[in-house]
Amino acid sequence: MFDRIYYKGIGKNLANSLMTVIAPMSFLILLLSGAFIDTSHYTEELDMLFYVQKINHHYLNILWLRLEIPVGIALFLSLIFLIIKIASLPLHIGEKTFYIYALTYREGIDRSPSRSLCYDYAAAHYGKFMAVELLVGIKIFLWSLLFIIPGIYKAYEYRLIPYIVATNPDISLTDATSLSARYMEGRKFDLFVMDLSFLGWLILDAITAGLLRGFWLRGYMEGSYAAFYVSLNIDTVNI
Repeated sequence: MFDRIYYKGIGKNLANSLMTVIAPMSFLILLLSGAFIDTSHYTEELDMLFYVQKINHHYLNILWLRLEIPVGIALFLSLIFLIIKIASLPLHIGEKTFYIYALTYREGIDRSPSRSLCYDYAAAHYGKFMAVELLVGIKIFLWSLLFIIPGIYKAYEYRLIPYIVATNPDISLTDATSLSARYMEGRKFDLFVMDLSFLGWLILDAITAGLLRGFWLRGYMEGSYAAFYVSLNIDTVNI
C-alpha cells in the first residue's frame, strides 16, 4: 500500500531533525545544478529533457539580455554552467545515499549521518553515477520524442534507478532498470500524486528564488521519496 501521508511525515521529521546537516548539502547541490539561476528547476528526473531549452531560455536570457553581456561571452559562460551542472550529477545519487542511510542507520551502532557521506560516496563512484544519470536522462529524452506521455511514463518507471544504484553501486544499469520497473508497477500514479502534493511548497519556493528548498524543502521532499524507497525493503546503505 502506498501511504503518501506516512512517507511525507517521515520526510518532514527528517528535514526538521537534520536541518543543520541537510541545508549546506542542499544549497551546494542546488547551486551546482543551477537551480538558483533557473527557478523552474523542480523535476530532476526529467531535467535532461530540458538542457538545451534551459541554455537558450534561461542562461542566455540572464547573461545576455538582462546583464547586457556580449553574446559570445554569454555563450561561453552558459557552456561553463552546463559543464558544471553535468559534472555535479553524481551528487544527486550521493544525496539519495545520504537520505536512505539517515532513515536506516542504527543510533548508537552506526555512525551518525553527515553531509560528507553524500560527497564521499559520489566521489567514490563518480564514473558509475555519472553514467547512470546521463544514460537515464538520454533514455527518457528518447522516449519523449515519441510524445510527452511516454516520456513521463518512463520517467516514473525509471524513478527508483538512482536509489537502487545508490544502495548497490555494482549493479548494472540494465538490472537497475528492470528492478525499478518492477517496483514502480502500480505505483506510478501514486508517486505522481505525491509529486503534485508538493506543488504549494514549490510555489512558495519560487517566491523565495529557491531559498526555501535550500534551507528545508529539499530535505522534506528527498526524505519523503527516500522513505518510500526504504518502505519497499529493497536494500539499505552500509557505510
